[in-house]
Amino acid sequence: MPTLDAGPDGPLVLPGTFTVILEVGDERRSQRLTVRPDDRLGISAEERQARHAFTMELHELQRFAYEQGVTAYDAQRDADEGVEALAEVEGVDEGDLERAEALAAEIREVADEWRRLNRDIRSWWRGLRGQFDGGPSTMGSLTGPSDDQRRRLARIWEEARVAQEELREVVDGAASELGDLLEKAGVGRDPS
Repeated sequence: MPTLDAGPDGPLVLPGTFTVILEVGDERRSQRLTVRPDDRLGISAEERQARHAFTMELHELQRFAYEQGVTAYDAQRDADEGVEALAEVEGVDEGDLERAEALAAEIREVADEWRRLNRDIRSWWRGLRGQFDGGPSTMGSLTGPSDDQRRRLARIWEEARVAQEELREVVDGAASELGDLLEKAGVGRDPS
């Protein structure tokens, strides 16, 4: 299962007035609060807005990659289980079993691509958090994203869109064909 590993917190909020709501059981409490910019940081409103928009887009990329990854991993699990069940069918056509194994390999390849993408996104996110927010021994930039960071985000989005299309094709094609082979062999049929 992929992880949506951006840590427990999301992007820093922009200055503004917010309502915080706490619900415990039947009890509900709310409190308004105002987040003000820290003038000592010397970051312009434009840089703050650019940074926020960038991190929100990165969070959207993570959500998208997570959901696509779950779909890919589920397809792989189903394909592996289907091939295993088909192999146990007495008298199964060897050509059908070979074809099922080839289809499962196609599905596995797409799932592996989503594993790589999710790993790359998580790794990059951790690095960006350090660059933006700093860490125990470093001061973060607290500025908007660089042109290089924007290009990288665009490149990863493009990779994710290509991988999404490959996933769609494998689910519509290979997974569907594998399902037909399983049905032909009577795998997964309700015995009633």
